[in-house]
Amino acid sequence: AAGARPQPPGLAVPGGAGLLPAGLALWRGWRGGARWPAEATRAVEKAGGIAKRPGALPLLGGGKGRLNFLYSREFVQVGQGTPIPWDAPPRLVTTGPYAYVRNPMQLSTLLMLCGLALCLHQAIFLLGGLLLVAYTISIAMVCESRTHPVRFGEDWWYYCQHVRAWFPRRVPYSAGPPAQLYIAQTCGPCQEVQHWFAARHPVGLTLCAAEAYPHGSLTRITYVGPTGHVSTGVAAVYQALNHLHLGWAVLGWILRLPLLYQVTQLLVDACGGGPRGVCHHAAAHDPACHQTPASGASSSATSASRR
Repeated sequence: AAGARPQPPGLAVPGGAGLLPAGLALWRGWRGGARWPAEATRAVEKAGGIAKRPGALPLLGGGKGRLNFLYSREFVQVGQGTPIPWDAPPRLVTTGPYAYVRNPMQLSTLLMLCGLALCLHQAIFLLGGLLLVAYTISIAMVCESRTHPVRFGEDWWYYCQHVRAWFPRRVPYSAGPPAQLYIAQTCGPCQEVQHWFAARHPVGLTLCAAEAYPHGSLTRITYVGPTGHVSTGVAAVYQALNHLHLGWAVLGWILRLPLLYQVTQLLVDACGGGPRGVCHHAAAHDPACHQTPASGASSSATSASRR
């Protein structure tokens, strides 16, 4: 439009997934001779301007590319390592997104590339997705099949039998000790949260009274993961959503993104859900604490893993 302010070329491709299609564009332009600067510039400009298009973000796999941050954090919190091969976690990570699919980072990147292809009408992004799948199947999964059985033993084979590499499960996989969600028995709204979770039969999650928390007094709903990592407030509720089914889990992953869960915590506090003291009873036995057996695991293996 006349008088419109010119926009600079967009170079901030969402996530690292834009590097591969941009590299393919540069290679294609180089093969084309003198036209390569113009072709490469147009490809990168289109990729960088994707976020400016109305309705573009929902097509990027529902924003799943940004969830790679959470997937990496699961490696750090639970596995005590990183996705980097030379700093791999010493523990097998089967919680969070990995309770539903073995390759959540690759899957979310593939969905984002498909979204870019749809929004930009550029088949080169589909080619990038195919290369990603080819790399995962031919190199990454081959390396996993050689190293993971040695590092994790039968746990790895059992995990592979119940969790697919690319197609997520409907309910989470759980074969280890259950997580705990501590909820105050003297708080009316908190009890509604407990009844809501209990009615949906969470997998691998124990609902317990906050008054029986063994490590002191609590002031918020508290989630204790299988490896001991702790979340409180709305972050605890979002973590617990992972134990229901894939739909609720995805919602929980999105709401746990930085800034989002802080904003929702402020809203909850403003509506009367702020911290409050709970009397701790060291000798209390929690009658409301009930456990749902692990899904997809045999009862013998589940009981053995929880001993």
